[in-house]
This record gives sequence, structure tokens and C-alpha cells, in this order.
Amino acid sequence: MAGGKILITGATGFVGRHVTAALLAEGQDLRLLVRDPAKMPAVWQGRLEAATAGDLADAALEAHLAGVETVVHIAGLAGGRFPEASFMRANAEATERLCAAARESGVRRFISISSIMAVADNCAPMIVTDETPPAPHSIYGRSKHAGEMPVAALGREILAVSLRPPLVIGADSTGNWRRLMRLAATGLPLPFGAVRARRSYIAADNLAAAVALVCGSDAAPALSGAYLVADPQALMLPEVITALRAGMKRPPGLLSIPPGLMAAAGRAIGAGAAVDSLLGPLEADGSRFAERFGFRPALPLIEAIRQSAAAFMAAGAAR
Repeated sequence: MAGGKILITGATGFVGRHVTAALLAEGQDLRLLVRDPAKMPAVWQGRLEAATAGDLADAALEAHLAGVETVVHIAGLAGGRFPEASFMRANAEATERLCAAARESGVRRFISISSIMAVADNCAPMIVTDETPPAPHSIYGRSKHAGEMPVAALGREILAVSLRPPLVIGADSTGNWRRLMRLAATGLPLPFGAVRARRSYIAADNLAAAVALVCGSDAAPALSGAYLVADPQALMLPEVITALRAGMKRPPGLLSIPPGLMAAAGRAIGAGAAVDSLLGPLEADGSRFAERFGFRPALPLIEAIRQSAAAFMAAGAAR
């Protein structure tokens, strides 16, 4: 396994916390680049080197990269109603500046967390692969795709990869997965029993393991590129709700309402995109990354969903 200091941006966010914990458990030498060190978990205080940086699109980055062999870039803008310029600044310009600093500093590996949204919309009729021509529809997706460009350029010189996960699941999620857990936690009957579209997911700990795998790789720049990374099993929404409620020790409570009726209702109230992301298909084929880097998710997806739900309830997050 390769060694050397690893710089992590966005370590205090949802994915960042899991990645940092995984690398810390491996005994890796870490330096965290954070906006606010006070947001670091208490167990990290005094154990990890932390440097403060504001907006990465403006920060002086070279000093933070001294002695660093690997950069794990997770920081970025993922949600909220922001103008496209804000997403481009956070997800594209900041990544470009960090790539330039990494090149000047002699970094050997660069891992950036992108998104399946850099390739596809929030639903897609065909299975998305690494050969799928990028067609991002959302502002977020376009900014993530733009952020992959400097990583690709850096990959001509060093091992540089952009990982494109689908929805990342975990009890401490702050995005769509948290909203789905809260919906399941209501205990109310849910009208999703007839939904047959399959969607891909990845457990936060499995994504962290994928990042750790690349951090420890001595692969040549020839393996650089953008990779979908997902749990191999795509699930239908009734399976997801059933697993969530099993983790919450509740019955599935599913009603079979035709998905077409729900989709039409969603469009009628201006929530078509949100309904599509819930009811529509979005399958990701992560086999290329698995084959090239030997990635095998340790935690089965259904079990990850159950554990996510159980921890969510134990933390009182549903209240």
C-alpha cells in the first residue's frame, strides 16, 4: 500500500467524515483542509493536522500541499438554491485551482468526488456506464462535469480520478437520503408499492473504502479518468422502503398506487424533477472501477440501508 501524507478537503461534510474516518482507521497520515476546525468531531481533535482555508477558489493552496502525496478533494456545493455561477465557482473553479496547485507541488495522486449527475439527469431510461456521453441537465451536474475537466488534464501526468457516485446513503446524510429516511420514519402508509424502476446507491462507508483504495494505489496515470462507483445491486423503491422500515422495526406499510398517477400529480404541482428522482430509474454500472481497482463493497446494500435507518432512529433524527 502506498504511503505519504494525504490532504482532504471537505472533511467535515457528510462524505468527508466517512472518508476521513476510513483513512484514519488505516493509520494514514492526514492533513485536513477545513473552513472551521470547530466542526471537526471531538475524536479527531488533537489527533489530526488541520489547516484552515476559506473559499478554495481564492485560497493560497500551495502551502497546504507541502509534503502531500495524495489529495482527496470532497469540498464543494451540493444543494440549495444558488445561481449557476456559485456552483461553477465551488465545484469547477476551486477544483481547477487545486489541480494546478497539486501539479506544482508534486502530488502523486488526486481523487475528486464528482457525481453521477455529471453524466445523467436525475433519471435515465438506460443503465449509465463510464462510456455514457455526459449530458448533465442540472446546474449542479454541469458544475460537477466542469470540475472533472482539470482532473482529467492532471491525469495525463499522475494518477487522477473523478469518482461519480449515485445517491450516497448513511444515517448522517443531509440530502435526499435523509428526506427519504424521515418519510419512512413517519410510519404512514406510502404509495410506492407498484414502483418498479430501479435506482443505484452507494453506502457512505463503501464510498469511503473506494477512496481509500485509490489512495493506496500505485497505479500509473493510464488508470486515470472518471469512474462510476456504486453498489452492484440496484433497488426498486419498495425494496428501499422495506429495508428502511425493517431497520426502524416497522412493517413496510406500502400501498400500490400507479406510478403514472403520482408522476402526473408531481408535474401538476411543479415537482416533476423531485418525483422523477424518487420514482424514475437511474442505474449505474460501476464495474469498470471495480475491475481496474479491485473494489468490492464490504457492506451489502440492503444491510447498509437497515443500519442507516436504525442509527437514524437511535439518534432521534426523525423527531
